[in-house]
Amino acid sequence: MFNSRRVKTVKVLKDESKVFVKANIYKSFSNGKTRTAVILFRNGKRSQGHCECAIGVSGICCHVICILLYLEHFSTTGTKFLSLTCTQKLQKWHRKGTVKSIQTRPCHTPLHHFRNLRSSRKKPGGTRTKKKINKHQVINESTMEVSDWMKRDISGIVSKIETGIKKSQINVENHVYTTLKKYGLQSGLFGQHNYNYHYRVKQALQDHDYTAGLFDPIPLKPKFTSHQDTWHVPLQTDTTANNSGTINLTATQGTATTENTQQIPMYEETEIKQKVDALQEIIASGKLELKNKLDLAIPKWPGIKPFGFNYHAVEQNSEDWLKLRIGKVTCSSIGNLIGLSGNKEQLHILTCIANNIDPSKVKPKKFHSFARGHEYENEAREAFELCTGVPVSTCGYFTHPDDNKYGGSPDGIGPAYLLEIKTRIAGSKEPLTSITADHLLQTNFQMALTGAIITFLQSYLPETKSSNVFLIERNNLLLDVVKMVIDYMVTNTTITSWAHEEGNLLKKAGEQNLNKVPTFASLKPLRAWIKKEATKVRRVHVV
Repeated sequence: MFNSRRVKTVKVLKDESKVFVKANIYKSFSNGKTRTAVILFRNGKRSQGHCECAIGVSGICCHVICILLYLEHFSTTGTKFLSLTCTQKLQKWHRKGTVKSIQTRPCHTPLHHFRNLRSSRKKPGGTRTKKKINKHQVINESTMEVSDWMKRDISGIVSKIETGIKKSQINVENHVYTTLKKYGLQSGLFGQHNYNYHYRVKQALQDHDYTAGLFDPIPLKPKFTSHQDTWHVPLQTDTTANNSGTINLTATQGTATTENTQQIPMYEETEIKQKVDALQEIIASGKLELKNKLDLAIPKWPGIKPFGFNYHAVEQNSEDWLKLRIGKVTCSSIGNLIGLSGNKEQLHILTCIANNIDPSKVKPKKFHSFARGHEYENEAREAFELCTGVPVSTCGYFTHPDDNKYGGSPDGIGPAYLLEIKTRIAGSKEPLTSITADHLLQTNFQMALTGAIITFLQSYLPETKSSNVFLIERNNLLLDVVKMVIDYMVTNTTITSWAHEEGNLLKKAGEQNLNKVPTFASLKPLRAWIKKEATKVRRVHVV
């Protein structure tokens, strides 16, 4: 299986002494469906394994062994041995093929030579033989079997069909079921086959549980003690690994790492991190209550001022602030780069970034809603402080801890969270009742810049002094996928590998963007997936 290049993707998650290796491996006799297998390493030694196949609960199936062979090859050579895409394989149109053991030859006849030709079923110069019908004979029950037109050898036909089925070894019942299901035909036969199919599937799954009570579900539900999620990071070799029999793996997040422990984002500082952990526990306990809207009480912590090695103390909307944003991928432009505002806006932002042009100079935002947001931003922030009793500070400009090409400025800095304010347009009757995909992208990248885990998005309506607050938690998969796509778009390079198989939309996005530069049309499945993720964000009632 390893030599046949059945491994499609490999990912790594590192949590202190534990390392989880997750891989999607094609089934033995299928090129479309994959099995997800996971191996747990403790202190550099393999400990447990699990797979989705029938005997994968035991942890010793062929897919788990295939991962071990892949890791051995990767740690020895430092190269990936993954499955080949269709564009990486040689074309086979010129080769001879076989159809039912009959040798065929490649055809080089131009297509226009086949126009207006006779059907291949017709015999040249021949006519269809007619049935012998006695026009004067009346067809009734007594003469039906005598008529040449009506007479059929039913028993002979049945015996031929049974013999043919036995020779072909086809499951006729399953064929009838799939055909009825394909065309949406409902019948008593379909219902019977449907019942038989699900009943047999249930029995098969029960019969294949060979290791009941022997499996520890840790590899499927890892608990992390740190905030650094490296699950969705490509596998990398460890330069310090020795040549012993164990496998030593590391995974890094972003494009660069630093050995200086002082260079950490603001919300990963020790004292602030304790507050972040406490707020996460409060949110987790509140989610256990089955309510449409979560009641959340934020502890009365003192306010903090923005700081960090990647922080620039400049005033928002000032000249210095605008200069820092030139040629950068800002959090507010992420949605435009993905194409949420259309193809023209995407090309406009890409052109400005590639040529170090200030977008506000080329196409200034002079519409009333933009000025309205600046006008009522302080009022909305004060309303949030009054509701929570916790002060919120303004900030300047943050750059990405690992990539200074990205930057942004949150609307508010809380003791353990960020605040993003969205003022409703004039004439609205109520604040927002749900967030958009653009809001989800902007807040997640703001959390990536500051190291935050939680952001409160406040939709404020000045006329009624009312607000709706949404709880947005950091989505590392979203950050990794979108950042990877934008990096390839900005540098105008092709995507050579796609390691994200979580869901059909991400798989489709990988198929449409692999071995090409991402475009507006090819990013349609990715936009659909981001919009789907935005619908999962819940409203909270801050008390």
